[in-house]
Amino acid sequence: MRGIKLIFFFLAAIIVFILLWQNVPPLLDNKITLGFRLGYLGVDLATRPIPVLFLIPLFFFVGLLIMYLANWGSLFRLRRQVRRLEKELRNLRPPAAEMYDTAPGQTPASDQGGPEDNR
Repeated sequence: MRGIKLIFFFLAAIIVFILLWQNVPPLLDNKITLGFRLGYLGVDLATRPIPVLFLIPLFFFVGLLIMYLANWGSLFRLRRQVRRLEKELRNLRPPAAEMYDTAPGQTPASDQGGPEDNR
């Protein structure tokens, strides 16, 4: 399965490289710019022209930021659930004194036959 994932990763990387190789030179050769203009209520607001080559990575990172913020709530919810489950697991474990099956008045080490008994 790991090998198949690696092959698909390399194929995707090759396809992305080919697309970049074909599409970046036209963006560099032509001065393609975009602007934003608002003309409401007699007020004409406009931005300076922005190169497309700058906008593509900008919107990619803005999308990453939006998805990170959308995932933030579920991340905290999962951490809270992990803490709750760990607390429940600690409560289900028996105390250390009850782990040994010994008779009253007898300690767990005395009936085990430690190194002192081998003389």
